Order: sequence, then structure tokens, then C-alpha cells
Amino acid sequence: MFIKRKNKEYMKYKTNKNRNKILISIIILFIVVLAIRLTISFQTQSLNKESYYHLDQAEKILETGKAELHNSLYDNSALPITTYLLAFFGMFLNLEVAAKILINLFIALSVVVIYFIALEISKDSKISFFVALFSGFIPLLFKEYINNFGSNGISIFVFLITLLFFIKSMHETKFIRHFIIALIVLIIMTPLSAVFIASFLIYFILLNAEKMRIRSSELEIFLFSLILGGWIYIILYKNIILEKGLRFLSSPILQNSIPLNNSLILGLIGIVPVLLGIVGIYFNTIKKPNRQILFITSFIIVNLIFILMGLVNVEYVLVMISLGLVICSATALKEITEFFNKSKVKRVYNILLVITFILFFLSSIVPSLTNALVSTHEVPSLEDKEALITLKENSRPNSIVMSYFEDSYLVEYFSNRKTVISFNGIDNNKRLEDIQHFFNINLNTEALRTLTLYGADYIFISNKKIKEMTKKSLEKFGDNCYGKLYMNKSRLYKVLCTLKQEEELNEELFEDKNGQ
Repeated sequence: MFIKRKNKEYMKYKTNKNRNKILISIIILFIVVLAIRLTISFQTQSLNKESYYHLDQAEKILETGKAELHNSLYDNSALPITTYLLAFFGMFLNLEVAAKILINLFIALSVVVIYFIALEISKDSKISFFVALFSGFIPLLFKEYINNFGSNGISIFVFLITLLFFIKSMHETKFIRHFIIALIVLIIMTPLSAVFIASFLIYFILLNAEKMRIRSSELEIFLFSLILGGWIYIILYKNIILEKGLRFLSSPILQNSIPLNNSLILGLIGIVPVLLGIVGIYFNTIKKPNRQILFITSFIIVNLIFILMGLVNVEYVLVMISLGLVICSATALKEITEFFNKSKVKRVYNILLVITFILFFLSSIVPSLTNALVSTHEVPSLEDKEALITLKENSRPNSIVMSYFEDSYLVEYFSNRKTVISFNGIDNNKRLEDIQHFFNINLNTEALRTLTLYGADYIFISNKKIKEMTKKSLEKFGDNCYGKLYMNKSRLYKVLCTLKQEEELNEELFEDKNGQ
């Protein structure tokens, strides 16, 4: 009896010791992921161009105490929770530095949340650690969110917290209130929370297909989420829902979507998480299904449906799919480990582990680092900033700037001047067409017609955009109607003529020629 008691105490001590080791390992993994991300992020002092919308709003909060909720490009932006968070840290740090730290901190914290989700599913701390490791090095997360501050990036962390509380609520109802609070924050933060709510419908279908009972608590949570989400969406997005329908979920105009190329997508998610995730879903289907994995499978399916329907930002939804597959890989790892423990062929198991790690290193860690380094070159150049500071110092506060729409937030942040894209009275699509047409044409009369329509006083062309423009489209700026204010790798022109002045000038020249 004494020996049995001693053995139990020893086993309990050993379990606690192992658990502590794993927790220390998770903390180390979090620090490593955060350190790598911050090191790469601070290779440049700038952020991605769309981040400057949030920096501009944060500056307004610091100056006036409130943000400008109206924004013609971010039709789907919710209450600026992330911007207020940035403004708070902006009281102690430079805004660009604060934005870099915050986005990378929340992405690194997601690794810890993934660990606890995987632990809830697998009940194995070692497997959960490997799942967390996979989530820490998803190439797409490094590509899109190393220097890109915004509600989408931070909402990834909130998504995972919401998912964790829902999964926990399946066994302990006390976590329902935690889930509700997290869901409210998520709904307010991003309209893409609709993806989470829609997952319940597929989840109920899968439960029905597996002949599993839909619990009353799950049905109540769904109905509450649907009513709550619908109410908040109507309050926040009423006008844009009436105008665009479900397309109000789509990303801001400024963001470019990844082309749906299978090999490219596989490379951005990582081969190991994709394969293990699919195997995990397969194991969950052929054996007694796990409700938690069924919900995550539903979440993946809904994201795929939304991509195919063209309703959402591709990059963001691919991140959600990749995280879903990473979580499902916990089931695959558990089944594989149990199989080899029963078969007692440790050598084969060890070889398989080494091969998996090598494949993970080559297909996830290396692409993550290379994608992150490439993204540091997609930020505004020093010349872009110099040109815009020149604009700020040499223009009236009410001046309007013609720039490519991708550069509009950059212009507004550094020069504190409005751009044509902010022009009221003409819808977004018309403005975008006019801007694109202005920069593509080489006929000066047409260019001046557009400038006169929007009352543009200055023209800014970023370093990146100059490289993309043709020689013919740049020729028009050699006309006397454009004064050269900054001519380096970036360009800044002052508009000296309107269409009416140009026509009068042409008439005078025509009369002079006839007089001769």
C-alpha cells in the first residue's frame, strides 16, 4: 500500500515536472518567435503603406481625443479599437515603433493560444508544443504581418482566443461567458467575425451527418452569436451592407489579393501543417469524431466557401485556414504517436520525426524568414518620405494631392494633405478609374481634365510606382503645366495649370502662329 502511494506521488511529481518543462518551452518559443519577427521588422524604419491609415488615425486621437470614423476606403472598418490601442502606446513610443511591436507581439502571442487549443484537443503537452511550433512559422504570417499594422492582424489573436473559449465551453459551461466577451470584441474589431458565426451552420450539418446530438448550449450560443452579430453589423455597417450586400466583408481597396495558385498557396501555408492537418481531419472522420475538430473543420470549410465566393480578403482567410489546419494536425500527431507506441518500433518513429522536422524547416521556417525579409523591401522608401515632407513644407493645408491609390494613406500621414481618393461627391470606383487613367495616359489635356475635376494642386509618384510606369505616361510631366518640386527616385510636381488655362494658352499659341 505504501509502495503504491509512493509510486502515485512519484508519477504526479514527474507529470508536474514535465508540464513545467513544456510551459517553459512554450515561453521560450514565444520569445524566439517574437525576437525573430521584431529583428526582421526593424530592418526598416517604415511600415506597409496601408498601416499609415491607422497611424494617421492614432495621431488624430492623440491630438483631439477621437478618431475619424468616416473613411472612404475602409468602408468595412469597425470601431477603431486597434487604433486606440496604438494611440495609447503612442503616448510613450514613436507611433511606427509602437505599431511594429504591437502587431508582432499579438502574432507571437497567438502561438501560446494555439498551444492551449491543441492541448484541449490532444490532452498531450508535447504534441501541443509541436503544434504551437508549426503555428509560429507559417510563411504567410511572416509575409503579411511583419510590418503591416491593422485590425486584421490583431484580430487573428482575438479569433484564436474566441475559438479557445468556445472549445473549452464544450466541456465546461463556465467558459461560455468568456466566449461571449471575446466574440463581442471580435465582432466590433472586424466584420470578418461573420466567418466564425457562419461556421456554426456547417458544424451542425457535420454533427447531423455523424449522427451526433446538437447540444442545447451550442444552439443557444449560435442563436445568441447570430442575433448579437446581426445587431452590431447593422449598427456599424448599415450603409455599406445596403450598398454591397455580403461584399461588405471584402478587404479595403488598397490591399492586393494573392492569386489563387495552388503551389503558391501551399508554399505560403507550409507543406507539413497542410498534410498533417488534412490527415488529422481524415482520422477524425473515420474514427469517433471529436466535436472540437468538427467545429474547426467547419471553420476551414466556411473560409474556403468565402474565398470561392470572392467575399473576403484572400490573405487573411488563408491565414485562418492555415491556423485551422495547424490545430487539426494535433489529431494526426496524436494518432501517429499512439500507433508507434503500440507497435514499439521506436527507430522508425525517430526517423519519421527527423524527416518531418527537416521538411518543416525547409518548407516553413526558411520560407517564413525569406518572405519576411522580402516584405521589408515593400515599405515606403526614404525618398518617398522626403518628397512628402517637402510637400508638407511647401503647400497650403487645404491642398489636394493626386497620387496612386496605394500611396494615399502614405501621403495623408506624412504630408497631412488630402488626396484625390478622399474626394467627396464621386464614388470610390469612379475615383479609382480616374486616378488609374490619369497616370496611364500620355495626353496632357486629358490629364489636366482629371486634375481640374478633383481640384488637385500637387502630384506625388512613389519610388515603386515610377518603376512601374511607362516612359510615355511619364512624358506628360515634362510640360510647363507641372512644376518640379522633388525629383529623385520619387517625384513631386506642383500643378500650375487648369484645363481652362491650358485651353487659353493653346489658343494664344495658335493665334501667334497664324499672325506669323
